[in-house]
Amino acid sequence: MLNKEKLESIIADNFYSRFKLVERKKNFFQLFSPLYHPDGDMLDIFLKISESDDVIKVCDSGMSLMRLSYTYDLDTENKKSILANLLRENEAFFADGNIYMETTVEFLFPTIMKMSQVIAKVCNMKILQRSNITNLFYDQVQEYIVTNLKKYNPQVDQRPIADREELVVDYVFVTRDKPIYLFAVKGIAKAQSAVISILSFQKEGLPFWAVVVNENVDELPKTQRKLLMSAADKQFYDLKDFKKNADDFMARHLN
Repeated sequence: MLNKEKLESIIADNFYSRFKLVERKKNFFQLFSPLYHPDGDMLDIFLKISESDDVIKVCDSGMSLMRLSYTYDLDTENKKSILANLLRENEAFFADGNIYMETTVEFLFPTIMKMSQVIAKVCNMKILQRSNITNLFYDQVQEYIVTNLKKYNPQVDQRPIADREELVVDYVFVTRDKPIYLFAVKGIAKAQSAVISILSFQKEGLPFWAVVVNENVDELPKTQRKLLMSAADKQFYDLKDFKKNADDFMARHLN
């Protein structure tokens, strides 16, 4: 049967020493980890283990909707429908105010990461609903790379560790020395994912240059900016900075 020590061992392989599990009641634990809201508050993520099998429920204990209610009311059928669609598209469930996912030991870490993204999306429903224009940041990064950096043979959506499907590098550029792993980052959820991926690759001893292209680094919370600064070897602060300097940067490292 699962217990606190086994959960800690599994999580430690990914979060290293940057986490803590606190048992709130029998078989129900709160996870303190380097996953944050834009204002710097830590995400509310809880783990519930079963006494009869190895199923782990990763949930928010109702905290996401409580946080959302401070600025946004789910007071119409349309708003409730948006929430239901958001959860369904992200393979999450909802019961009595609690958002959750079910997983097993093998997939615990990727489920925690996926849950963190769901929480971020739910807590930003107000922004998602009022925005009628799709943000083109990722498309713009891709367009620039395939047109202006094509000569450096970019490889898209690479997974350097075979058995870690959740650790994705947006673009890989192979050099004579060590490859460049480039991450396009828009928002806190992608920033967190990039940091976790970089740290995981470093732990595995992979040789690489970690490069981050931000949509706008100043819009990230201070805590997340520090984590990115610590993990990445090079950051472009926004798309304009990337377009202006990326070719020269690649030429210095790839030629």
